[in-house]
Amino acid sequence: MIFPGGGGGFDSRVVVSVVWCLMVRSAGSLHQSCRMGYQFKRMTADCKDLKLNQIPMNLNHGIEILMASENRIRELKNETLEAYPNLELLYLSNNFINYVEPAAFRAVPKLEVLDLGLNGIRTLPLELPLPLRKLYLNGNRDLEKITLTSAYNLQYLSLAECHLSQMPDIGELPHLTELNLTDNPLTKITARQIAPLCRLNKLHTPDILYTQHKDSCECHEFQHWVKKFKIATTAPIECSNFSEVKLELCLSANRTELYEIRNTCLDRKPPLNLTSPEILSTAGCALLVVILVILCCLWRRSRRKQNTVRDNQKKQKVTTVV
Repeated sequence: MIFPGGGGGFDSRVVVSVVWCLMVRSAGSLHQSCRMGYQFKRMTADCKDLKLNQIPMNLNHGIEILMASENRIRELKNETLEAYPNLELLYLSNNFINYVEPAAFRAVPKLEVLDLGLNGIRTLPLELPLPLRKLYLNGNRDLEKITLTSAYNLQYLSLAECHLSQMPDIGELPHLTELNLTDNPLTKITARQIAPLCRLNKLHTPDILYTQHKDSCECHEFQHWVKKFKIATTAPIECSNFSEVKLELCLSANRTELYEIRNTCLDRKPPLNLTSPEILSTAGCALLVVILVILCCLWRRSRRKQNTVRDNQKKQKVTTVV
């Protein structure tokens, strides 16, 4: 074989290139496996920046933390997380995720933290784990609609840098205390939009908020609401000066409805959250109780029949003797 470089001899550059390619390929194969360890006393799989197209299925099934950010994952299917029922923290930021199937998180009922930042997500499933406390959706610029009502225990939500022109209807979240809406082209947020977030105490707002709507009732209503319920905003809310009469008209227009929304949120009870084994156990206990009740009824009915027969026999004997 003749290599480039003249004559019939070997070209050292070709040899070096071949060796280099083999080394790179070998190094790449070595980095395709996730690193196992412990963080915060929890079993952890570190799969960051491994050019993965999907979440590996062959990790230890007992992992509680999975870090798979900076990969090439494009979707989360219903079966994607089935192998890891003990997951509590899941980090999937900076991937290419643009689709999440409806039951994708059903397999992880213990999930507390979910980071889906910097992806292409448009919407999330209606079904989210009940223990979920923190949800990061920042940097999803195609986000269209998200309803998070099922995330009853959610405390922190980031929707920063999502290119939102209006605040989405995220639903009633009775335990949400912090909401990040920074770096969005939001010019206004209304009291009606945050009334279902009845325990909110910190709101990260865009700098341009109400710069174009200072003379609106919505500005005064929102300003009054955040002051009334001590919600700290990262940007000042400045509204135009209104007369006392006009201000009272603005604040009283929706007052009853807004308080009803907030009170409904405060009174909301957690949904029943039973895992499959618990459901089977509960159903089994209920079935057992039903069977016992039926057996008891049958036994009492049988006893009554026996007593009736015995009484009739006694009457017949008495009649015969007479």
